[in-house]
Amino acid sequence: MKETDRTEDQENRDNALLNLAGRVNDPETRRHCLLYYALYETFRTGVPVRMSDLESSVALSRGSSRRRTERGRDFFTSLEETELHLASGETAAFVKDMEKLETVAETTLFMVGDDPLFLYNRVSVLKAMSGKFPESLRKSMNLIEMFPSRSNEKSDALRNLACTAVDCMQILGANMRLMDIIREAVAGISKKALREETAGLVSRKLCMRSEALPAEDPDLIGFAKEFLSWIVADRIERNFTEIQIAVAESMTARALDTAEGDSFRRESTETFRSLENRLVSRVSDTEKTLLRFNLVRGLAQAGFPDRSREVRNYIVSHFEENARRTVETMDMIEKGRSLAGRSLPHDLRVMGEEIMEMSRSIMKADCLGLCLAARYSADDATASRYLEDVRRLSRMIPFPPTRVNVLLHLASSFSYRNRVSEAIEVFDEAYAVLREIPGRAAVRIFSGDVTSSCAEAYFNSPHESLINQYLGLAGDLGAGPAILERAVQDFLRKVYFCARDRRWRATLN
Repeated sequence: MKETDRTEDQENRDNALLNLAGRVNDPETRRHCLLYYALYETFRTGVPVRMSDLESSVALSRGSSRRRTERGRDFFTSLEETELHLASGETAAFVKDMEKLETVAETTLFMVGDDPLFLYNRVSVLKAMSGKFPESLRKSMNLIEMFPSRSNEKSDALRNLACTAVDCMQILGANMRLMDIIREAVAGISKKALREETAGLVSRKLCMRSEALPAEDPDLIGFAKEFLSWIVADRIERNFTEIQIAVAESMTARALDTAEGDSFRRESTETFRSLENRLVSRVSDTEKTLLRFNLVRGLAQAGFPDRSREVRNYIVSHFEENARRTVETMDMIEKGRSLAGRSLPHDLRVMGEEIMEMSRSIMKADCLGLCLAARYSADDATASRYLEDVRRLSRMIPFPPTRVNVLLHLASSFSYRNRVSEAIEVFDEAYAVLREIPGRAAVRIFSGDVTSSCAEAYFNSPHESLINQYLGLAGDLGAGPAILERAVQDFLRKVYFCARDRRWRATLN
């Protein structure tokens, strides 16, 4: 794309993100932000963005952005730079970077989150992105065998390795060597509950490249069913996984005018019918709530809007009844406090807290199920109805943090369906509630959920007003410079992740 071909909207979008990065004073943090921006733009446009051009920008020239601090931070920058070289077609630089990373991976463990082999896994994905088989996965497996046999570290490492191997398979296509690694990793998890949970996760990642896209190779759906058979005890895990496979089968059947497509269509229909029948069987209320949460979205996404709306009708009436009872209970608790001199007996206080927590969880599940159904619905009318449902129901939530969380998901769903003006309105509503939350809690929500939701919304509908809203909220909440700089880095990282996932048509770890 030539500079003269850029539209005003593109210029505004670029300036908005660059200006956001320009608010960061710490040189190392700012360099991360610029790397995220460069990766985002390169993935989005296919035109390489050079870091040297960004770093020499007048607006971002405060301080030295080349200063290195801790070894770990330097290491993470190397990963980002390596991916940028790959995305930009700089093959020689990419090969050189990979040699350095593989040397570090073989000599040093970097614990990131619950992943003791984070670097090995990232190197494997980068190798797959370059079109080559990730031999580092086998090296990682050999290293894991040296961990204590029943340790949490070994189980977590095997879980992450299995998920990384699925990511590589989505990039490279069905590959029996990768399937063998996945099977070996899942089977090696000693703790039954985690092994079953991992089998369910692997199954869902195999059959769906992302929440919106089914596996491109129908054979992966068969592999997903193989892993589903490993799940025995956890009914909720099985229900969720069966729905994901049914969605993948239904979406794949639309693209296959073959006997295999007909088979997928029949199996998907049978699975949904079986799970719908479970709603009237003798199962726990928790299982039914979560089953409805997944069914209302699964049916809408698979192309069964009428049946999805039947589940929706129950969810809405269930929410309204729960909201009514919750308000009544809160009034009773308040009256009890008044009679007891503002202090309830311990047992009553604990019981009240448990009731409120359960109510809060149910309200959130009901609304987020409808949000996801609206987001991925194959039918626009159904999506619109569910979005308006959530907007109305959210105003009945008496718990401010829960209401903010629901509104943020709603705004993100509006933006996903390219309804940016409504997304902006809902963000305004969420921010108004957040401003009323006292103390540091509001700042924590801003740094976490708000940053993630707003960044995703910006990726889907890149309008500068979304960033202006976001920065205005930071000022109103009194988020200090250090907090804001970390939030800006997370914002740009999220935008980059969204662009990367769209480039590879898969949700990567």
